[in-house]
Amino acid sequence: MENGSFAAVTAGTASPKFAKEERTSTATEDFKRNRLAGYRYVDKTALLAPLLRGDHESTFFLRPRRFGKTLTLSMIHYFVEDTRDEAQNAENRAIFEGLKILEMGEGYCSQMTSYPVIHLTMQTIGGTDFTDAYRSLQEMLGAAYQEKKWVLESDVLDMADRRYFERMSQDREERGKDLEPVDVRVSLQKLTAFLRRVTGKRAVVLIDEYDVPLEKAYRTAITGKWWMWLGRCSRTCLRQTPSTFSSR
Repeated sequence: MENGSFAAVTAGTASPKFAKEERTSTATEDFKRNRLAGYRYVDKTALLAPLLRGDHESTFFLRPRRFGKTLTLSMIHYFVEDTRDEAQNAENRAIFEGLKILEMGEGYCSQMTSYPVIHLTMQTIGGTDFTDAYRSLQEMLGAAYQEKKWVLESDVLDMADRRYFERMSQDREERGKDLEPVDVRVSLQKLTAFLRRVTGKRAVVLIDEYDVPLEKAYRTAITGKWWMWLGRCSRTCLRQTPSTFSSR
């Protein structure tokens, strides 16, 4: 992207080859894989416009099953994420060739591959009791911190922040115990703050399958305490972190 305009590739990088759009798939939820494989795609990229304008700080996508919510979050992810690798960014920009969002103005195109992204799926959160469910939540959060460990390469975090980040990115075996409740409660809020301090840009948080842990909790009779914990963890992110998109 140069001067706000769309550039498919950087110098010396071949543009991705799209297969002819002859097949339809309901099993491919990765936007990039969908585009490169040539599956038919109902262009929903215009949905990016109000998100990029910042019409709302938090957005929920409420649609029936198999309506393309996960694919839409994947599309948002590829459009906005700065992977910190220009060749990868160029490839991700190229998969939007011919789609509606690129016709909607420079203000939108200039935001391609520009933001740090935290992409969470709550599909795997749950368990037979509260302890199992709580540990699965810790695993999801730990993976998010592991993915962003490049933050520690910066010198903007103080020692307390670094210790917190390291603690969150360890698995339970490394720590030798579960995370403290207060650490879990503020984990997403802190991670978005760390990313903003290091990159100078607000993080985009994508949360998929938001309702799955609640459904599992209902079925295993751990609803009350689990609702409280999910609420605490997500509330600090959804209410205090701009640019949060969630689907259920």
